[in-house]
Amino acid sequence: WMEEPKEQRPGVERANELIATGAKTIAVGCPFCKVMVGDSVSMVGGDDATRVIDVAEWLEEVALGPVEPKVVTD
Repeated sequence: WMEEPKEQRPGVERANELIATGAKTIAVGCPFCKVMVGDSVSMVGGDDATRVIDVAEWLEEVALGPVEPKVVTD
């Protein structure tokens, strides 16, 4: 693997495609994709970036309504 310039990374291309759909939320199915897509969407969209969530988070919102993140401490 070779490091590519930020503007040429595959994630940036996907982020541009996803943002172009006009979606308000992007749901992904794996933790790695959430990080990769989330970082790329934030880089492309800036402060007004489209929200990226895991499908499980979306299902939770549909079933229970918006839920505040919980911080677990030992």
